[in-house]
Parts: sequence; structure tokens; C-alpha cells
Amino acid sequence: MKHRPEIDGLRAVAVLPVIFYHAGFSAYAGGFVGVDVFFVISGYLITGILLDEKTKGTFSIARFYERRARRILPALFFVLACCIPFALVWLLPADRQDFFRNMAATTLFSSNIYLWKTSSYFSRNADLKPLLHMWSLGVEEQFYLFFPLFLGIAWRFGRRAIVVMLTLAAVGSLLVAQWLALVRPTPAFYLLPPRAWELIVGCLLAFYLEKREAGVPILGTVGLIAIAAAVALYDKTTPFPGFYALVPTLGAAAVIAGAGPRTFAGRLLSARPFVGIGLVSYSAYLWHQPLFAFARNYGVEQSDFPVMFGLTVMSLVLATLSWRFVERPFRSGLSRQWVLRAAAASTASMLAIGAVAASVMPSDVQVEQTADSCNFSASDCFRLPAPRARVALWGDSYADAFAISLARRLAKDNISLHLFIKQSCPSILGTRRNEPHTTGVGFASDCERHNDASVATIQQQKFDSVILTSAYSWYLTGVNTEGRPILLDRDNPSLGPRQFMSARLGQTIDAIAASGSKVILVTPHPTVEDFDRQRHEVLAGRLHAILGDYAQATMVRRTLLSGLDPSKFTEVDGRDLLCQDARCPVVSGGRVLLFDGSHVSTQAAPEFADAIARKIEAGLGSRPKLLQASSAPQLVEFKR
Repeated sequence: MKHRPEIDGLRAVAVLPVIFYHAGFSAYAGGFVGVDVFFVISGYLITGILLDEKTKGTFSIARFYERRARRILPALFFVLACCIPFALVWLLPADRQDFFRNMAATTLFSSNIYLWKTSSYFSRNADLKPLLHMWSLGVEEQFYLFFPLFLGIAWRFGRRAIVVMLTLAAVGSLLVAQWLALVRPTPAFYLLPPRAWELIVGCLLAFYLEKREAGVPILGTVGLIAIAAAVALYDKTTPFPGFYALVPTLGAAAVIAGAGPRTFAGRLLSARPFVGIGLVSYSAYLWHQPLFAFARNYGVEQSDFPVMFGLTVMSLVLATLSWRFVERPFRSGLSRQWVLRAAAASTASMLAIGAVAASVMPSDVQVEQTADSCNFSASDCFRLPAPRARVALWGDSYADAFAISLARRLAKDNISLHLFIKQSCPSILGTRRNEPHTTGVGFASDCERHNDASVATIQQQKFDSVILTSAYSWYLTGVNTEGRPILLDRDNPSLGPRQFMSARLGQTIDAIAASGSKVILVTPHPTVEDFDRQRHEVLAGRLHAILGDYAQATMVRRTLLSGLDPSKFTEVDGRDLLCQDARCPVVSGGRVLLFDGSHVSTQAAPEFADAIARKIEAGLGSRPKLLQASSAPQLVEFKR
């Protein structure tokens, strides 16, 4: 396939916005679209090479994978190896374990699947993950695992049939991407099916340009403008990668088709600075995120522009060195057998290091998390055959963080626990979540249905006690990506949370009490806003303890209780569970009571459970506690 320097320049246009975006430069809030540009370039170049080989009769799947190994593996494994010592020294134990797990997944080109599976309410800040960007390699290599095979099989049907099949696949993938971007943003971003259409656009472009010369003056310029517009106008609130991804994707296609050597776009992209950065773009992509993430783990603030700019320059310097001394030597001059053996040995070594390190370096901080199947009608989760009493736990991730400990504690007294838990969904009737760009546009309705179903089931089944708890501090003060409150009143969205939360919580308590159930309200425990930074300070010996914000918890508690009738519920004061005389050492010595500065850890969960159980016991009075031998509790265990 004929070399086109303007394609190298387009690689620079793709990689620089990604680097600037991860550096935190606000002018590049949409810089993540650079990955979409890369996908189009990759699809175009790979398909062009394969078409050329099919036409000449030299097509070989073995040779294709050999080229991929030469292109991808040396720099990838070199960067991973360089990251290991920094991960051992600078990452928190929980993050260190995550790093090595992701490293093993990256070695198998499944980082995107790993990140999708581990992305939850309890996930760590993405900016602190050194291997976060490896998801795109997973998408590409998963696509190329099947594409050459498809091309080899479909070739007998002719080019026209292949183009039709690829077009249909692209349209289907785009529709899936649009749907998931609205309802399930995380899998939409990470997984191959909603991303495949971007690579296929490049594939179709290769078919189109197979017997044509690129060079439509206005088209290349329009393509560059489209990419620039997406970088400047998009941000983390943009539903992606659905229809919005058409702008940078088709923009990249327009540049490839229109930027001929005699066009303005072609001459611009063929300029030496663009071509130079484009040549090292793969290594630059590999280097930039580890540099930024390790710096942030070390304590560098994202707003520290001089440092982040210096790291940006360093990523390009390191990229140049690894391109010259790692990438290029493996591109040619070594036999196929040597390359394949080296690739197999390196892959096995990196996989083993990642897997073993992740297993021998367990996290020092864990959080309980039950299975979704434990909610509502499940009969095998914490429910006893002949219970002395039946208790319901209704809440969000705050409830989930001590649910297992509470179930174990209650089972000792022959009390059955029933769960009504939904992550990110406050157990407050008449409210609506307002984070469509984070949780998906359908989540607010899902949360309302969950709450309506929860209160209906609680009223129907008439529990002895119902425990209410949620992240009240977050719902009262938190804002979404647009600066709006994350919790709205369903009937009057113009009200602020301080104006309606207490009244709506009172409505919820009344609905439960109407069924005859006693209500136990767990009010906010102190939290820590900059927990990650302070954890690093503790591990470095520069800080002896991390204190929770007692004043904030007190303010939220006062707001919640201001409109409630105290005779209708029993309070478990979250401050009492972590504090002594307004001092709340959530981390001190070997004790880490908060998993992430917010959710209680497995060290604190039993203490929370015990305090709640005592309130429940007080409400039950003299009911007999003894268990019959035939009805010993059988509790399902869940991995933490």
C-alpha cells in the first residue's frame, strides 16, 4: 500500500487531543475523540494492506498476525515493564492490585472488558489508573481477531457483497452504540460491538479508495474542521459513542479521502512536525496515561499546568526514544520464527507477572457488595427458613457496603434480612436522579420504579423493621457534570435538595410506618473529600490519621431531621459509629474504616451492623432468640 505522509499527520491530530484531554487541559474537553480518529485510520490502513494482498494473491493470516505482533507488542511490553516499579512504590494497595489485574488483561488484549466489568459505583477515579487507556488496544485487537478471517471467507462473494455486509454491520453497530450511550454508558464506551462501526468506516474507505486517488480539496479541510469541532465542543457530558461520534469519525474519513498531496489539508498534515509526531503516535499513546496517572497518585494536582505540560512533553520524548530503539528494530530485520517466539515468551511472562502480582498483593481496603439477585424475590440471600423476625434494608451503595455484615449479625439472633438495594438510587420517594451523562438517561426512571416497587413490597410483606440509609450528604450537596443538583424533586424540579429532601424523606418514613413496620434511619457518617491524597500521605508517613468531616455530617443530619417527626423512627447516628467527641479518625494505625472516603469498609461494616442490630433487638423486645437445629441459617457468601 502506498505510503501517505498525510496519514502520519492525521495520527498526530488524533493523538495530541487525547494526550491533552488526559492531561486535564480544559480547552481539549472533547479530546477523547482522538481515539475514534485512530480507529478510522487503523481500519483504512489494515484493510488497504489486506486488499492489496488479496489482489496479488499473497494474503496470509499468519503474516497478518506477525505484522500485528511486530507493530504492537514490543512497545506495549516495554511500557508495561517500565510501569511496574512505579506501581509498586506509588500506588495504594487497592490500586496496585487493580494495576496488575489490568496488566494481565492488557496482555490478553482484553483491558476493555476488564474495565467494563470492574466499573461500578465503587470504582476508583479513572484519572488515577495508569493503564486506563489500554481499552482501545483491546477493541482494535478483538476486531482484528475476526476481520481477516471474515475477509478471507467473504472474498469468494466479491467486493460488492463484502461492502454490503460491512455497511450493514456498521449501521447495526452504530445503532447499538447510540442505544447503549443513552442507557448503559460504560459498556457503550468500552466494548467492541458499539465501537466496531468506527473501524468499519475505515475498512469501507479502503474499498472506496482502492482504485481511486485521494484528493478532494474541500473535503479534507471540512474533515479537519469536524475533528477540531468535536475536540472543542464535546465534553464528558456528551453521550458517546453514539450519533455524536459520527462527527469525528466521518471527519477522519473525509480527511483520508480528501487530503491529497496537492490539497491544503494534505500539505498541512504532511508538514514535518505533524509527520514526526504521527510516526511516534503509538508510543506516545502508550506513555502519556501512565505518566499522568502516576503523577496524580504521587500528589500532583490536575490543575498544576506546568507539571502536566512538562509530562506531556516528556511523553513525546519517551515516545521518540521507544519508537527509535524499541519499535523500529522489531519492524524488520528479525525472522518470523524469532518474532513469534519472542512474542509468545513476552506475553506469557507479562501475563504471569500480572496474575501472580495481583494475587499476592491483595487490597488492604475492601467493601462489601451483594449480588443484584438478592433483591426483592430472591429466596437464598440472607433469608432464614423460620425467622424470629424479618427486617428489610432499603438504600443505595451505602446500604450495600454493610449488608453482608448485617445479615450475618442478624442471623445469629434468627432474624432474616431482605434487601431492596440499587446503586446510586436514594431510598427517598418522590425524588429523581439527575445524572444522565453518568448513569444513562434511563437510570432516573429505573430508580423511580425501583423505589415504587420497594415501598409496595415493604407495605405488602409487613416487615418488623425497615432500615433506611443512603448517601444523604452526596444527594444534598452533589452536582452533576452540568453543575445542576444530582437530586431533584419529582413534582417540582426547580426546588433545591435542601428545600425538599427532609419532606420527601418524611413521606418515605410515613409510607413504611403505615404498614406497621418500625423505621430505623441511619443518618450520615462523616466522609473525606480528598481521601486518595490523604491515603498517600499516610502511607508515606507524612500523616498519622485521616479525619472525617464531622461538621459536614452534622449539617446534613440537621437538614434531614428538620422536618421529621422523631416519634416515627429510630435513629442510628452515623457520627457515633466513627467519631469520639467530634473527632472522626476514619484511618489510623492499621484501621481503614472507609473504603474510598465515603463507603464503610469491611473493617467498619461489622460495627455498623452491630449498632443497627441493637436497635432492632430493642424493638423486638422479648421474642425468643433460640434457633432450632433444623432451621440454622444458610447464608450465601459473595466475593468482595
